[in-house]
Amino acid sequence: MEKIVKAGAVDGCSKKNETTVDGLSYEENLNIFIKLKTTAENSIKYRLSASY
Repeated sequence: MEKIVKAGAVDGCSKKNETTVDGLSYEENLNIFIKLKTTAENSIKYRLSASY
């Protein structure tokens, strides 16, 4: 993320050249991503187990 900010990327909400995404810190975004990933993985496991 730091590389893209150094290259000129900006936050979508604040329009500032900083390591945030839509006003959320890297850590907040990572936590959201992990929760989404876990939910998707659990959904796939459930669908696979339900089909047998």
